[in-house]
Amino acid sequence: MTLQARDGVMLPLGVRFQEFTVVQGTAEIRGVGPGVLELRLTQPEDWIELESATEPAPSADYRVERAGRGFRVVSRKDARVDDRLRVRWERS
Repeated sequence: MTLQARDGVMLPLGVRFQEFTVVQGTAEIRGVGPGVLELRLTQPEDWIELESATEPAPSADYRVERAGRGFRVVSRKDARVDDRLRVRWERS
């Protein structure tokens, strides 16, 4: 992990929400709403590992991999260019 001068981050570790649990990651949580997790990216390629029964919806902004008891979401966006990422779930 690389941080810029005077940059501090609060990385999630074991944070539970209604639809999922954030196991660990390199991005900060900006917000959570029904079917969406908004992140603040900190790296050229951030990732966040989630315990969830439901796979995040596909997006051009990230790829989804199986990991542990859930999924790892890997950003395709460089934080130096755009530091916001929205991960969505299909609502049934």
